[in-house]
Amino acid sequence: GEDGRLYPWGDPAPTITMCNYTEVVKDTTPVGQYSPQSDSPYGCADMAGNAWDWTADWYNPTYYQTGPKRNPQGPDTGQSRALRGGAMNSLDCEVAGIFQTFSKDYDAHAIRIPLAGAQELLNTSGVTNIVVRLHRTEDTEPVMQELRARIEQDNFEIKSWIQLNDFYEKTVALYRQQFGALQVIILIVVLLGVANTVGMSVLERIGEFGTIMSLGNRAAYVFRLIVLENMLLGLAGTGIGVLLGSGLAVLISAVGIAMPPPPNADLGYTAHILILPFSLLTASVTGVSATVLAAILPARRASRTPVAEALRQNF
Repeated sequence: GEDGRLYPWGDPAPTITMCNYTEVVKDTTPVGQYSPQSDSPYGCADMAGNAWDWTADWYNPTYYQTGPKRNPQGPDTGQSRALRGGAMNSLDCEVAGIFQTFSKDYDAHAIRIPLAGAQELLNTSGVTNIVVRLHRTEDTEPVMQELRARIEQDNFEIKSWIQLNDFYEKTVALYRQQFGALQVIILIVVLLGVANTVGMSVLERIGEFGTIMSLGNRAAYVFRLIVLENMLLGLAGTGIGVLLGSGLAVLISAVGIAMPPPPNADLGYTAHILILPFSLLTASVTGVSATVLAAILPARRASRTPVAEALRQNF
């Protein structure tokens, strides 16, 4: 104004009765909400507070002392732009760096500031949420149990990142169903392949089993012999497969697998193959079981073949 006042209403510092500048209203207010105590000498209402604009002028705290009185254009150079008006609450901060996560939506809205600055912006001295970051995902449940044991549940609510991220939990459940169906299909294919190989092997050795029975061995002995033989072959094959698979997993993980950014993300990631003892045990049991099950029907057929007919296969 013409008298060089600091604010539209004069030089007194702003208060919550003069303008909307702290997180008290938590929204914009209609024009005239703070009239007439905050009006300018020209009768203009709400010239401070409510919202602020980031202008094209460079900021210089002493510019208006030496700049033109009419239509000032701002300094020619500067480090930051001038902010005019006033927000529900604002804070001058210096950008110390940038960070990036896997979520574009989070990166577009999130900033990291000291706790004291956040409390000043929100006009509060309290804290509503505390986030505990862990180095390992498997520590989530033990840490939650320890926090529940130490903190009163009546005053605080403890939730894991899985409970807060419903989309992640549903996605994992969907993938488990899909991979479970895929495992069943692979198991059926393996079982049929092993059954075909075992069946061909037993049928080609009918004469050998006829010779064994001609020496006085019972059919049950031949049956157990075939099943045991295939179980040993299954154990040997499983052991070789586990060693080769684990070796390849270690080699591939040492190099890494470059993966594209997932949906709603900007950053790609390097995938590694985890060697899980339970998965190795499950695969081993599946392989041996498939071999034994595939040997039962051919072993039963070979052991019930008459000795004379079985011996005929030697010629």
